[in-house]
Amino acid sequence: MPPEPDKLPGVFEEGLKDIKAIKNPVTRALVFFGFGSINQFFWDGNKRTSRLMANGVLLENGYPVLNIKAEDKLEFNKEMIKFYDSGDYNTLLSWLAPYYRQEALKIGFTEQAPTKKDAFAEDLERRLK
Repeated sequence: MPPEPDKLPGVFEEGLKDIKAIKNPVTRALVFFGFGSINQFFWDGNKRTSRLMANGVLLENGYPVLNIKAEDKLEFNKEMIKFYDSGDYNTLLSWLAPYYRQEALKIGFTEQAPTKKDAFAEDLERRLK
């Protein structure tokens, strides 16, 4: 469940502080996406807005954008429901990080994007608890 509306400003400020402390820009971007999506800061368009913000982080650091292809929309939505139900960022990142890496490699990006949640799960769990 998203926070009560009167709690959202504090949730946003605290969460943003924690997200900015994540060193890996891909991890930071994907967490930012999840953070905005699950906390529902806006009446509508939370995933779209959060993906735009995540893409800003990615582009600023020389990475390609996160784009979910139309053919993967059903799987993506199923993974988002799991994330919403659990509130566990590892649930989201265990699907989203490999998906992002796979799509980045398809367009010829050669930098190393995270391949599995273990690479950043400890740092993430420590910061978001």
